[in-house]
Amino acid sequence: MSKKIVLGILIVVLAAVLRLIDLGNNPPGVYVDEAVHGYNAYSLLTTGRDEYGNPLPILLRSFGTYPPALYTYFTVPVVKLLGLNSLAIRLPSAVLGILLVAIVYLWFGPIVGLIVAISPGFILWSRTVSEPNLGLTLLVLGTFLSLKSLPLSFLILALSGYAYPAQRFLAPLTLIFLSYHYRYRKHWLLSIIVATIVLLPLVWVSLTPGANSRLIHLFEPASAARLYLSYFSPNNLFSRPDPDLQRSFPEVSIFHWWMFIPFVVGLIKSKKTGILKILLFWAILAPVPGAISGDYFSTLRTLPLFLVLAWVIAKGFPKKAIVIIPLLVLSLVELYSNMVLLKHERSSVWNYEYRQISHFISSHSQDQIVVDNSRFKPIYILWAFHSQVSPRLLQSRGFGGNYYSGFDFPDTLAFTNLAFRPINWREDVYARQYLIADLLAVSDSQAREHFLTLEDVITDLNGRPVERIFLTHPDKKCNVPINRDNPFCKQIVVQ
Repeated sequence: MSKKIVLGILIVVLAAVLRLIDLGNNPPGVYVDEAVHGYNAYSLLTTGRDEYGNPLPILLRSFGTYPPALYTYFTVPVVKLLGLNSLAIRLPSAVLGILLVAIVYLWFGPIVGLIVAISPGFILWSRTVSEPNLGLTLLVLGTFLSLKSLPLSFLILALSGYAYPAQRFLAPLTLIFLSYHYRYRKHWLLSIIVATIVLLPLVWVSLTPGANSRLIHLFEPASAARLYLSYFSPNNLFSRPDPDLQRSFPEVSIFHWWMFIPFVVGLIKSKKTGILKILLFWAILAPVPGAISGDYFSTLRTLPLFLVLAWVIAKGFPKKAIVIIPLLVLSLVELYSNMVLLKHERSSVWNYEYRQISHFISSHSQDQIVVDNSRFKPIYILWAFHSQVSPRLLQSRGFGGNYYSGFDFPDTLAFTNLAFRPINWREDVYARQYLIADLLAVSDSQAREHFLTLEDVITDLNGRPVERIFLTHPDKKCNVPINRDNPFCKQIVVQ
């Protein structure tokens, strides 16, 4: 076995370890977007329809955000094999991340493969349910195969457009770019026809109000030029984490801090050797979706750019093992500490507490329960995920009219004994039921005023309280003279 093959295997194995170890528990809990894909995969698996009863959607209606459904379809066989849990829904992303390292190794060589394998950004995106990670892997795989003149390459590139909204922009443009530069190759016309046919449903759905609802909400062209440049800021790339706590490890950025030096050297060398045209094309266009979104440094909307920057870093990377090995050890130590920090510092950010809340709801199926969603409307999907609620129950809502017409997600969702809505203090305290709310929704003084008893405290991974469960006592509430004439007290026997 040649040294190149052995080195490639070692890098892929390293990538696999960093992406698979403790995958189901770190990040802790399940973020709401992960639950959407996981539960809809479960719904499609068991009923052939999504949570709203729509068969084989291109986009998921979800709670009005319409995320692409392609990752959901990748998840269906894994849920069939492993059941509905955090490991099953993250495993496709981890495998895709490992595959990305292998493709990069074959295309660009071992150094670029190593950088992608150990960079914090690429690792985190592979450890979560990540539509952009799917889109990036398909984009890179399709482009790599197109350079080899393989007929399936354009089909894969077209599919990448279905993975993430930003890919709807970049994938068709990449197809046009490659079609022009390699238009004389064998099977190219057939490949273009196949890709066009594959993209037609995406073009159709992209013209609907639902598909554009989030884009319209985020679109801020006034700040686009400034935000575009932020994606090339060394501070953002090597020092400062993504502002969104679900898109970064604590204290680290996309790349390790020490990669800044080979990045600068790589910029100088790439001027002399020249950058590949396709990489330059991605470097120019990839930041556009992030720049027009109005969010400062939204990394997930710009993943292909970071692959280009990994190539630049590799150009300035030292080639001697005596330098590479200490840097690798330093990176692994830093990654370990940041994985620990992520698990313990951000468990509540990753909705760790809702697994406990779902268990409480399941164990009190005969009791009336109100879950306060005044600050977090999509709570219901976390309950459905953790409790493996029958999809038929959620599908009973239906969707009415055109599935992709867009809609305003309601404040209230009610399922038999369970309601997700803001607490109504004028009514809820006059019915015997459990109230589940965060620390801001029910104060201690409110609990005393309304005769609520604290039944349980839900904590994060480190034991810090984040949610509380109260039981109402309408008999005590109605026993107060001022409340006896309240219409809700008519049916309550007052002592």
